[in-house]
Amino acid sequence: MALYALAQSKAFAAGVIYYQSLFPDPEDLKTISSPLLCHYGTDDAGTTKSEIDMFRHTLDQYKKKYQIEMYEGAGHAFLNNPNSKHAANREAAEKSVAKTAKWLRKALA
Repeated sequence: MALYALAQSKAFAAGVIYYQSLFPDPEDLKTISSPLLCHYGTDDAGTTKSEIDMFRHTLDQYKKKYQIEMYEGAGHAFLNNPNSKHAANREAAEKSVAKTAKWLRKALA
């Protein structure tokens, strides 16, 4: 949802994306003007590495400012349950929140 909002509005100074799937039409990413921080788990069956690679390629093609963070062993929705028994998801949640706070302080300064 955040990626869609960033593509449809110039009201945002920055965007943080968690395990977002690529739009059906990559052309929709052309209108994004804000820098992006994107978080993905390497074990997310819903957002595959090839999809992330296509996303990265499209952002590069449109010369977008972005940072992609990958979390080894984390699955989809790792932030939704930070107290998960799944160690990789817990670690990804902790690391991604810390990285997001640091990144937003810099991006919005």
